[in-house]
Amino acid sequence: MKKKRGKKFKLIVGGVAAAVVVVGVVIGVRMIRAKNASPAGAVKQSTTTLTKMDLTDSISASGTIESKKTRSVTAQVNDVTVQKIYVKVGDEVKKGDKLVSFDSDSLSESLSEAQDSLQDVQSSAASEVESAQEQYDTAVSDRNYNNAKAAKNLQKAVKARDTAKKAVKTAKTKLKQVKKKAGAKNSQDVTTAQEALTKAQEAYEQAKTAVETARDNKNDTARQNKSSVTQAQTALKNAQTNRKKNVKEAQKQVTSAQEAVAKCAVTAPMDGVVTSLNVSAGDTYTGGTIVQLDNTSGYTITTSVDEYDISNVKKGQRVVILTEATDEDELEGVVTFVAPSTGSTSTTTSASSGNGADAGNSSSDGYEVRIRIKTTDSRIKMGMTAKCSIVRDEAKDVFAVPYDAVSENADGTYYITVVDGSGSSTGYTTQSGDNSQDSSDNSGQSGDSGQRGKMGNPPGQDETNASDDSTKGTAKTRQIAVTKGMETDYYVEISGDDLEEGLEVVMPTDKVSDKSSSSDSRSGFGSMNGMGSGMPDSGGMGGSGNKGGFGGEPGGGK
Repeated sequence: MKKKRGKKFKLIVGGVAAAVVVVGVVIGVRMIRAKNASPAGAVKQSTTTLTKMDLTDSISASGTIESKKTRSVTAQVNDVTVQKIYVKVGDEVKKGDKLVSFDSDSLSESLSEAQDSLQDVQSSAASEVESAQEQYDTAVSDRNYNNAKAAKNLQKAVKARDTAKKAVKTAKTKLKQVKKKAGAKNSQDVTTAQEALTKAQEAYEQAKTAVETARDNKNDTARQNKSSVTQAQTALKNAQTNRKKNVKEAQKQVTSAQEAVAKCAVTAPMDGVVTSLNVSAGDTYTGGTIVQLDNTSGYTITTSVDEYDISNVKKGQRVVILTEATDEDELEGVVTFVAPSTGSTSTTTSASSGNGADAGNSSSDGYEVRIRIKTTDSRIKMGMTAKCSIVRDEAKDVFAVPYDAVSENADGTYYITVVDGSGSSTGYTTQSGDNSQDSSDNSGQSGDSGQRGKMGNPPGQDETNASDDSTKGTAKTRQIAVTKGMETDYYVEISGDDLEEGLEVVMPTDKVSDKSSSSDSRSGFGSMNGMGSGMPDSGGMGGSGNKGGFGGEPGGGK
């Protein structure tokens, strides 16, 4: 019986020892984890390291990459056969390179006909001008002769009149002399003298009339000759004008035919890439675009921005561009045009901040915006989709923190909370007050079956007045006054005299509630992974999840 009782006793003692070992292991684990436990009512904080960065506030849009300059190449000939094609789609050409040639046989025949017509016109026009010139010369000659003859006749008439006038004067003198000499007796002499005077007077009157007639004839002749000369001169000018006009028209036909023959070889009007070819050898060309050329030395993007953002888009704004072909390499661009009114577009647009690289929502009634790509990159191709960030504002090499890290005082000033000292890492539990005491004086920790363990209280002290010496593992914090600057969707620029790189800026989160604990210092062990059961009447280990608190002895337990 003693053996049996002894054996049973050994079993009991062994079971108790095993239980003690288990409890010891659990307590050891809890003691280690207790170093990271948060004090009751503390704020669970995460931190971010203060560094300088570049901030960008932008409007996002997307569009298709297009050529900066496009030319539709046509020919100034019609109804001609395409003889040879020198290029294909995708070929790069230089200005002056041959693109297409036409059959020139019919055009050469047209040129020959035009040249013959020109010769006929020149000959006919020359004859007409020559005839008109002869008529004009004759009119001038006749005018000169007739005017001279009329002048001469007038001169003769005037001379005859003057002679007749002298004869009258002589007859009068002779009549007076006869009358004095003969007296009344010699009447025959008087009669003869009187008759002579009468004849002289009649001759004088006739001479005067002849002068008037000669003068009238001279004037009439001058008018007639002037009219004849004017008509001949007009005819000559008309002939000369017609000759010039007709010859010019005929020459134009010749030139056109010559150009048509020369343009049987269509050449590139500029450097570029052949993006379309609309004819084939053997076709009859009747007009229209033969080749489409796009200049690849520069590209543009046409996009659309909605009315919410368009007021923030201005000509000359910087644009950051991303394409799948260029991967993460950013391309530089600039806004070159902003439409004054809405228009239909198939591009997409939206507003965003940060790097602004994401495409937005579809907008079919936005404002057209054109962007010139400034970066030269051989990977850029027409037709690619480009994601554009139209930069509204940007700040280079500035301190910036997440927006929620900045707090506001009652007076409207701003501050950030930072961890004292250096070498701090994220995940601090911060607590105000003096935390310089060593935690070795802490008599225990209460169990917590919630999501977080909490520090226990020393014997005889209320939970709300936990001693500062229980805060081992926490860090003191201080506030730094800052001024806010540029803001994006997530970051805000800050400045201040006390800012320096490497500061650990506190990011506040929710407070740990005292009511979350399901056990106090008498509850024993807070089980692993959130289990709240424990050993009563003994020092408990509060804890759950990955963190737990080591409990003290209640009532000054030993």
